[in-house]
Formats: sequence, structure tokens, C-alpha cells
Amino acid sequence: GGAPFFYKKKPRRWICGATTSENLKAWAEGKACAPFLAPPAKFKSAEGAKTQGIIGNLRERGREAMEEKRELAEEMRAMAAMDGSRRR
Repeated sequence: GGAPFFYKKKPRRWICGATTSENLKAWAEGKACAPFLAPPAKFKSAEGAKTQGIIGNLRERGREAMEEKRELAEEMRAMAAMDGSRRR
């Protein structure tokens, strides 16, 4: 089975893996539920959209930091190459 795995003995219902909150609520109430219902890829709630925005922002900041480090490394290599050619 997947993780998480939810099982109720009385109605003999289970959910395997991540699911929607509506499906989990139906399972908790002993109602019919889908055992394998993946949540949507994109968040629909305002809180989910905010989280997606934060993650996107962090990703962009990470890309910018990596680009700065790459440029600095290139500058350092160029300076080392110039310094090596002066010594000859």
C-alpha cells in the first residue's frame, strides 16, 4: 500500500496514499470513498495558492543565488588564468 494508509474496520473502507479532504472526510464518516483518489496537482484554496507562491518565490531566489555563484566562479577562474599568465 501507499503512505499514508487509512483503514476503518466497521465499514471496511480504506484509502491508500494522498487524497482530497472531501474523500478523507467521507471515509472518516463511514461513507463511500475512493480508495485511490489523488489530490489535484494545483491548490484551489487561497492558502494553497499562497503556499505555491511562497515555493515559487523560494525557487526563483535559489536560481538567482546559483547564477550569482556561477558568475563569481567564472570571474575567479578568469582572474586565476590572468594571474598565471603574468607569472610566466
